[in-house]
Amino acid sequence: NRGMGMRKVPIIKRVNLTSLTDGSTRAFTLPRDTVDVLGVFGTDFPITFDTADFSLSGNTLTLSSNFEAPRTGTTLYAIIEALFYG
Repeated sequence: NRGMGMRKVPIIKRVNLTSLTDGSTRAFTLPRDTVDVLGVFGTDFPITFDTADFSLSGNTLTLSSNFEAPRTGTTLYAIIEALFYG
């Protein structure tokens, strides 16, 4: 039966990290099934699609030292590719 199997489908979604900003944090935990970060957006730094500005290890997004850590309460979010079980 074709409907019985589960397969992983890549999806693109936005993850809001604003509640985690505190002026010193550079590492943020993303959803468990994150496979890539396509861009990081914040009010404390320009939009970045350059992987020299951030890295992904497992499901942890780390911002490089090219920017100061996002200040408390400033807008920060990431566009990610995640696997969805469909």
